[in-house]
Amino acid sequence: MRHCLKGATRIAMFLAAVCFVGATTACQKLLDLKKIGPAAVAKSENELLGQKLELYIDCLNSFDRSAQRSYEGYAKAVGKAGPGKNSSNLRYSFSASNDYTIDQCTEKLKKGLEVQPQVEELDGSAQGYLSSMQKLSPVLKEANDYYKQEDYKDDNFAKGRELHGPLLAAFTEFEGASERMRVAVDKFDTQYKERSLAEIEQTEGRKLRYLSREMMVRAKQLLKAGDAPDVTAANLQPALDAYSQSIEAAQNYFADHKDETRNAACWTSVESSAKNFLKEAKDKLRYLREHNKPPPPQRSIIPGDRFIDTYNSLIMSSNICLNML
Repeated sequence: MRHCLKGATRIAMFLAAVCFVGATTACQKLLDLKKIGPAAVAKSENELLGQKLELYIDCLNSFDRSAQRSYEGYAKAVGKAGPGKNSSNLRYSFSASNDYTIDQCTEKLKKGLEVQPQVEELDGSAQGYLSSMQKLSPVLKEANDYYKQEDYKDDNFAKGRELHGPLLAAFTEFEGASERMRVAVDKFDTQYKERSLAEIEQTEGRKLRYLSREMMVRAKQLLKAGDAPDVTAANLQPALDAYSQSIEAAQNYFADHKDETRNAACWTSVESSAKNFLKEAKDKLRYLREHNKPPPPQRSIIPGDRFIDTYNSLIMSSNICLNML
């Protein structure tokens, strides 16, 4: 029995807000395609992609993590032998069975699938995710009711053993669908942000709004480089340098243009989070140089890897701040 959904501990890397271009993009009412020219049509297609991605990311960030916790909690409670007298804490295992989380995620996936134009790879992964979630949620709810009511005390885990196989099968199918969707979302989110960044540069120049978003693109590139299973000092160094330079550029612009940035006080929080992530990346690089292999995960106060945790903290800070710039 596997004890975690593959890659699910990293799902928070998708927390980045996709309303990337700001108040004139998918965060607001979309442009009427009939009233605009060819150049604007291309821009609006990127806005629509951003709208679709935002819905998919919201679902992933809610249900995927709770599904992971449910699987891990169940696996830890039942052990390799499956449900039985030695199982413990099963009544607390099924956070993903929450109706609100499931309903909200289902609604967002369906809305995302309705956004035109269709993107075959991205929408196909979302449809597969929706299908696997709809198979997983009923058996999760049934198991949740059974264990929360402690009915195993009445039937000596008979129904628990009956549910065990369907639970594992549903989790396994969901794991594959989750992986495919996260890969697709990551691919198209990268494309969306690169196009949006180019648009900001063209319309506004390299001001704080551009520089702060460029920094987040470089942060994601650094995360991917540092979290790769075959990471080396040689391939981590360029990503770290690019990220460090992007922090410095944004920091200097903020300091040199006080009149322009006086309403962007939240930037200091983003900058602090950015430097925390940079510090963890530097520590990883130093370890690679010294030992010629990736370091073991450095635990934070809560279970996790500090390299990933500090990136996720940066994402949360940026989500709050960047739409204010």
